Amino acid sequence: MKILLAVGFIIITFTSQYVWVTFSPVLTSIAEDLGVQPVLVGYLAVLYPLFFLILTIPSGILLDRNFRFWLTFGAFMTFLGGSLRLLMPHSYPWLFLCQLLAAIGQPFLLNGFVPFASRLYEERRALMISVLSLSMYLGIISALAAGYYLYTVGGAAMLIIPGAALSRWDHILPLGDPPR
Repeated sequence: MKILLAVGFIIITFTSQYVWVTFSPVLTSIAEDLGVQPVLVGYLAVLYPLFFLILTIPSGILLDRNFRFWLTFGAFMTFLGGSLRLLMPHSYPWLFLCQLLAAIGQPFLLNGFVPFASRLYEERRALMISVLSLSMYLGIISALAAGYYLYTVGGAAMLIIPGAALSRWDHILPLGDPPR
């Protein structure tokens, strides 16, 4: 069970970061598709660090109070933000709303690294934190590396599909506090 929880957390962390920068490699093309200025598409990516700054302390406090609930909340918000984009991939207001949902979830995931590793992998705490951090950066690199190709193959919807599909792994995350 521990390994399944770890795999789920690794995947949702990867996905969160993938969702963050999905449109960055083709920002100008997406702006044209949406009929907006490129700066507005850039604002989609700005939501993540903005909400991390706003929610980092409250999310840490909430994770300490009820780890299971708030980590699941972060995963669920990532799922909503990542998958609902498929409903209207050519609507900027809709994409903004979905990005906002995912941005709200991110601090709950990233601030969950240490408590998760401390509770489930006490003997290998540093290794688990490193693996979760690696998954975070791999999500960013994957979106940036694959973005142009995915866009040329299938447009905005094709860019969104990997994040939407991977966000479905949120159900693997803990539904109860990990054992101590």
